[in-house]
Amino acid sequence: MVNVITTNPLPLFQIRLENDDLTMSGSQSESVGCILRGQLVLAITEPVKVKVIKLTFQGKSKISVKKESDTNVTDYCEERILYQHDWVFLSAQNKYQ
Repeated sequence: MVNVITTNPLPLFQIRLENDDLTMSGSQSESVGCILRGQLVLAITEPVKVKVIKLTFQGKSKISVKKESDTNVTDYCEERILYQHDWVFLSAQNKYQ
């Protein structure tokens, strides 16, 4: 067996959620909400200039229905964005503003 030791690991970008499932019941005004927790992991292997690190979360609903009648089949699909939130982890200040 040969052990390979690398001094330059591969770059890494991961979103690590504590829980993959989020459940919210009721309408936006009725729901007590839920908590999304996790980590944004970025490991780079060489120097790079970064202007912004931003994460966008979207909560979507998707409805797909296939309606069959004697003469034809109708497919219906609807997707809606129910919620969107942006997190800015790093933002370079523009010195010319």
